[in-house]
This record gives sequence, C-alpha cells and structure tokens, in this order.
Amino acid sequence: MKQFFIGFSKWGLYLIKHFFPKGDKFIVSSLDEVLKLNIDKNSIVYMYPAKEDLEIRKYCQENDIKVYLVEDAFIRSLTLGSSFFIPASIVIDSRGIYFDPRRESDLEHLLNYYEFNDEVLTRAENLISLLSKNKISKYNHLAYKKIEVPNKNIKLVIGQVDDDMSIKLGGYGLDSLTLLKKVKENSTDKDFIIYKPHPDVVAKIRDGAIDENIIFKYCDMVVKDLNLDSCFEICDEVHTITSLSGLEALIRNKKVFTYGMPFYAGWGLTEDFRKCDRRKRKLNLTQLVAATYILYPEYRSIKTLKKSSPEEILEEIKEMKIKYFNDIFFRFKINFMGKSAVMLRKIRDLL
Repeated sequence: MKQFFIGFSKWGLYLIKHFFPKGDKFIVSSLDEVLKLNIDKNSIVYMYPAKEDLEIRKYCQENDIKVYLVEDAFIRSLTLGSSFFIPASIVIDSRGIYFDPRRESDLEHLLNYYEFNDEVLTRAENLISLLSKNKISKYNHLAYKKIEVPNKNIKLVIGQVDDDMSIKLGGYGLDSLTLLKKVKENSTDKDFIIYKPHPDVVAKIRDGAIDENIIFKYCDMVVKDLNLDSCFEICDEVHTITSLSGLEALIRNKKVFTYGMPFYAGWGLTEDFRKCDRRKRKLNLTQLVAATYILYPEYRSIKTLKKSSPEEILEEIKEMKIKYFNDIFFRFKINFMGKSAVMLRKIRDLL
C-alpha cells in the first residue's frame, strides 16, 4: 500500500511515521508527482492541514482514494511541538480538521451523533481528574507557582500565535491584541486582567508578540514562564479566541468565553460570541472530554512508540514532568535539544 504525504517535511514525517501502517511512504508536493508514482485506489493520502492541496483532494475524490488530514492532538509532549519533539498523540481526520469550523470534522461528527456509553464516560471522568490533579496540558515544560493577585474578579486572557491555522480559520479576523482590547472594554475596576502569551511566542519561534508599552494598557499582569494551571488556580474567567486552553479551563471548572469558533464551543458549555449552526446537541463536560481525548485521537507511547491510550500517555508525561523539574541533567538535555531544534529551524527559514 502506497501512502502519500502532502505538506510534510522529511523531519516532520520522521516524528510521526510510527502512527501509520507499514508500507511505502512518499512525500509529494503536487498532483504531477502523485500521478508519476502511480497512485491507485489502494493508496492513502495524508495532508498537513496548513498545506492542504485542493487539486490532489479533488483527484482523490473523483477516483475513490482515501484522504485524511493529520495534526497534533491535545496531549502532545513534554515540551513544544515547534522544538520538534515526538508527539504522543495525533488526529487523522477523514472529514476535515478540528480547528476548521468551516466544515464538519470527525470530532464534530462524534460530538453531534456519538452515543456515549458508561465505559467511555467513566474513562472520561477519570481523565478529567488526572488532567487536573497532575496539571497536564498539551505542552508541559513550564513550572507551577502560586501567583499573588488582588481580591478582584480575575480574567485570564489567552494569547495565541498570529499565523496559527486555528486563528486563520476560526478566529474571524481576531488576534491576541484585539482580544485583549475587547476584554478590557468589557471590564470595570472590579476586574483584574492577566494576559498569558503563547509559549511559542515567548520562545520567539512564532509570531504574536505584543510590545509591553502597548500590552499594559489593556491588562494588569503578564504571565510568561509559568504553566497554565498557575493561572487557572487564581482566575475566575478565561477568555480566548480558539485556544485549546479554553477546554483545559473547562476541565478545571472555569467559566470560559470564546470569541472565535473553537471545536469545544457551541455545545452549551461555553459563553460564545459566535455560533455554528451544525452544532446541534447540548453536551456535558464528560461527553466533550470523551470524544476529544478518547475517541478522536491516536496515541503512541513516547517511550516505546507502540499503540497506547490517553491514560498511559498521561502517566508517561507525569513521570517526565517529575524528572524534568527534579533532575538538572535531564532538564539540560531536553532544553538543549529544544534550543538546537529551534536554531536549526531558524537557519532553515533563512535559506
């Protein structure tokens, strides 16, 4: 069976190749290349969403060839994906992709129609407890620390990457500064606004930095180098455009306001400024977590690369977090690998 990968670099495919069946794998960039390699009905096409090729998709639809979009899932790794660490989970979506509200994804289909049974709901309840108790997020390299704040209504505003696909497709023209301004406009002296920029922006890997001379016109505190749970612990509300942090805040029992159309909005759990008419069902948090963390992604062990479960991945990341924050040599190794990867990425972008 031939597998065609569109929009993937050699390094990117190397990091996730263990998620796919054995067989011939080809990285291609055009329909001509696909045809020269004799694609047929037994072939499978995988596309990176940011580089989806509509010409190839049309050809595959006309010739009954399966096409999937591939992206990181929601419990990824110890450190940033942009530092090229192997992901613990990905999604392989046959309909669309979870961060694109313009069309139905496999996740949205599950949320609309899946009949949740007691077994999967019990697992989801356990995951909610484990995620909260162990302070696990998509990335897990930032430390937890108690934040001192005044006795006010604490609003946490989540910054994102300006050129991220979830912002481009589901942000409706908003960016982090615009979000901050909107929250500030709807606040009073009784509110205290905290801004949490995206880790990729803090690391200067991606776009989205806001000048501090501007940012403090619209917030009272900026938190950069602490994990999200440090902020969740002391906030009353979370405001986001499309960030996964909004779902993570729901799991921590916080009130969430969405200004774009993230995949977890529109199900009756968030205060939404936009509407998606396809999302017809009211869900509880356990059902949302069951679909998002159990039914939708594929998991592979960080240690063995073998098929795994979200529960097993949470245990692996928990152990890695403990080692990272308590073993100086392990932390140096991980940080050195990350910085090296970032440097190589910057050199590549200059060439």
